[in-house]
Amino acid sequence: FLVWADAGQFFPPAIEGSAYGTCLLVCQVLFAITFFVYRVYGWIRHSIPLWKDALSVMIPNTNSVDDIKQQQPQHEGNNDCAAKYKFLFLFLVLNVLLGSL
Repeated sequence: FLVWADAGQFFPPAIEGSAYGTCLLVCQVLFAITFFVYRVYGWIRHSIPLWKDALSVMIPNTNSVDDIKQQQPQHEGNNDCAAKYKFLFLFLVLNVLLGSL
């Protein structure tokens, strides 16, 4: 839809009520709708489970499920535990930044 919507800038319709002008308008509206559905709604829909999963791993004792406890970074003698938390934190920050584009 974006290709056809941008085509109107390079090849504007000669007559305002022409079929070409109507087609350009329809493509612009459909692009706005599909952009909202995929970029805004889709991003939020996938970000919520990401945040829930990441926070359940980062915050200890939030769930008593054994699967989550196995995924949490271990504190006993594990030097890269902080790096795992930093990676998850960076992932969440980037999710917010990319979502605000």
